[in-house]
Amino acid sequence: MEAQKDPLFIKATDNNAIARVKLILQYIRTITTYAQVVFFAIITFILFLLGIIAV
Repeated sequence: MEAQKDPLFIKATDNNAIARVKLILQYIRTITTYAQVVFFAIITFILFLLGIIAV
């Protein structure tokens, strides 16, 4: 009985690990996208302020 349970348990833990890795990658992708948006917003704001100062 134990021998039959083990492969299923290993398979389940592998699936959990894969799901966790996918979730982490998705989280990192979301953060990098958000960081890019914030970065461009800051640059645009700085250029806007420099434009005002220049005028």
